[in-house]
Amino acid sequence: MQKSKRLALLKQYIEETKDVKIKELSDLINVSESTVRRDIKDLVKEGFVKEYYGSVVYLEKNQSDTWIDERLMSNIDEKNHIGMLAASKIEDGDFVYIDAGTTTFHMIKNITAKNITVVTNGINVASELTKYNIDTYMLAGKLKATTLAVIGEEAIVQIMQYHFDACFIGANGVTKAGYNTPDIKEGLVKKTVINHSRKKYILADSSKEHVETAFLFAKRDECQWISEL
Repeated sequence: MQKSKRLALLKQYIEETKDVKIKELSDLINVSESTVRRDIKDLVKEGFVKEYYGSVVYLEKNQSDTWIDERLMSNIDEKNHIGMLAASKIEDGDFVYIDAGTTTFHMIKNITAKNITVVTNGINVASELTKYNIDTYMLAGKLKATTLAVIGEEAIVQIMQYHFDACFIGANGVTKAGYNTPDIKEGLVKKTVINHSRKKYILADSSKEHVETAFLFAKRDECQWISEL
């Protein structure tokens, strides 16, 4: 089979499956694994895939943030369930960080723990917390319009003074490498919170899997991913 045809078949199959073993690709086009590996190197150079120890992962186009109002209306049932699972991780008396975002937003109504204190960088999250009479502290800094998240050096300086019992962080993408977001400044806030938390949870629905954006703020094994998967 000509190389151009092999590459076309590989691209089509990888785009459909997202995450596939080298051996499976070898069987698909009936060539040796060494030939597939050479073809994969071409796809890596194109930025089409990333190779991980015997498998390849399709790289979605680097995504940017969407407006929070749009995201609040997507995957509502899954986000509600994730929010319920996340809220169950909070214990009475905990000092907690809840990240800006829509999946984190859905956990608030499910919180049953008593006498907790929450720090957040999310305007929508802070507003919702006050509806349930939860003791809430809002970080100061620059307000990002698309996500209603407070970001910047001022926020990071404040976070470094805290030691959280648990943090609940949103992510735009989840890959084998870890958890990512398109905004570096927002990602640095997330990274700092994780470094100052005893228990670390990522809240992301299944649509975020295999999505890769600009900034990796935590490795996969640093946090527990709460999802429907």
